[in-house]
Amino acid sequence: MNQFFGQWLTGPFGMYVFIFYEVQIGLFIGLIALAFILYAIWNAVNDPLIGYIMDRKKMGKIEMLVCTLLFWKFYDLTPDKVAANKIKLRELGL
Repeated sequence: MNQFFGQWLTGPFGMYVFIFYEVQIGLFIGLIALAFILYAIWNAVNDPLIGYIMDRKKMGKIEMLVCTLLFWKFYDLTPDKVAANKIKLRELGL
């Protein structure tokens, strides 16, 4: 039953993501496909590795909170930076 509700969220995303990147952002469809292929390869390696590490080391709530905060610090997607990256992509012709 849990997978059923997950499909309600991922189905529309999968249906419209290519259209969004191609029409709204203006990326070449080959670049979008390449990005999704690279992401799938990364996931095939990364997910089992992280799962193995998490099974071996039982992290407490404090460690999880610290890791989450560090992740947010270094993976900053504030609106200002997103807008700046969009301008850079336009300058490169992408």
